[in-house]
Amino acid sequence: MITQASSDRLQQIFVAPTNGVVGIVDDLMAICGHAGLQIEWRDEHCLIRPLGGQIPAPLQIPARKSVFRAILARVAYLSDRFRTVGQGGVSPYGGECWFWSSGTFERGLYFHAIFINTAAQQQLTLHQVEPTSRTDAPAPVDRVNAESPDPVVSNAHVFEKR
Repeated sequence: MITQASSDRLQQIFVAPTNGVVGIVDDLMAICGHAGLQIEWRDEHCLIRPLGGQIPAPLQIPARKSVFRAILARVAYLSDRFRTVGQGGVSPYGGECWFWSSGTFERGLYFHAIFINTAAQQQLTLHQVEPTSRTDAPAPVDRVNAESPDPVVSNAHVFEKR
């Protein structure tokens, strides 16, 4: 269930984001936790529901379609850049993926996302998952900085103007 505190935080994420779209996605990953969120864009609003259990009336937050599609593009980027070894990439128009939030097992959180980003429908299901153990956990791969001696890359600088 979405509490008043989480409702206020979700409103803040969309109304006054820190660090643009990158910050919105980072904040959504931080707030969704293991319970997860389903976010759908419809009629100039993001409709946000918790996953599982009863589905209460969704939280409605005003948002431009372009902003929500940018959020979905960011998830596609993260899933491609920080996907697990052996997993294929996803299309910017949708797919299912598992990825590390920061590209490293030690510092990152592992997420599962299902998203649709077409002209007719925009939807994201996101939740944090736990690998069964550190030995079973798929190794993260940083597709951009694989040659770097320290492959830890902050997600916060990907869409900055250069």
